[in-house]
Formats: sequence, C-alpha cells, structure tokens
Amino acid sequence: MNGRGLTKDNARTLFPNNKLERLYLLYAETVLELRQYIEFAMEEMYGVGWFIAAPVAMKYKPYRKHFDSFDYHELISMIQPYSCFEDIPGDVYSQMLKTVPTRNKIAHYKIVIEAEKVTIED
Repeated sequence: MNGRGLTKDNARTLFPNNKLERLYLLYAETVLELRQYIEFAMEEMYGVGWFIAAPVAMKYKPYRKHFDSFDYHELISMIQPYSCFEDIPGDVYSQMLKTVPTRNKIAHYKIVIEAEKVTIED
C-alpha cells in the first residue's frame, strides 16, 4: 500500500474472500456518486467557482484541501449547511452518518459485523 488507501485495482488482492471487496467497491461507488452530486448541486447554485464562492456566501472559512481529496465523512458534512441540499430528507442524512464507522472499518481492513452490512446495504 502506498498510504493512499484502497483502490478498485488493489481491492481484489487485499480481499480474497470477495465480501470486503464488494463492500469496498460499494463504498467507492457511493463516494464517487456523492462527490458528483455535491459538485453538480453546488455548481448549479454558486457557479463554476463554487468551491470558493459557497463558503464565502455562508461566511464559513475556506476549505483547506481540494474537493477531490475530501473523505466520505467530509462530503457528508457538506450536505447539511447548504440550501441546495434541502431536498435530501433528514433521515437519509442520518443514515449516511451512521455508515461512517463501517466505512472506516472497510477502508482500514477491519472486520465488519453482519449488522453493519445491513446498514451499508440500506
């Protein structure tokens, strides 16, 4: 590992039993889709320079790292404060927050218990 976490390319090698591989690939896909959704919604509301304009409009501090390097929990945290995400029901937001510990286990090669798998699949 190069310290940058799992990738689709090395997931198959690291997870020979296929269960963790499938969970990791599901999370990787979820993160990609969430990132694309956030980028689309923010660009619709704040324009092409949304990454700078959105925090300024909300009187927040500027982001310290590039959007492409935001982790799952950081992407989730962007949803609540911005009005362009008001269409996301609160229970969906809560469900995403509940998956963060499980995502961390998957990313760090920890054992995921059966109850956590159900949370992921929901």
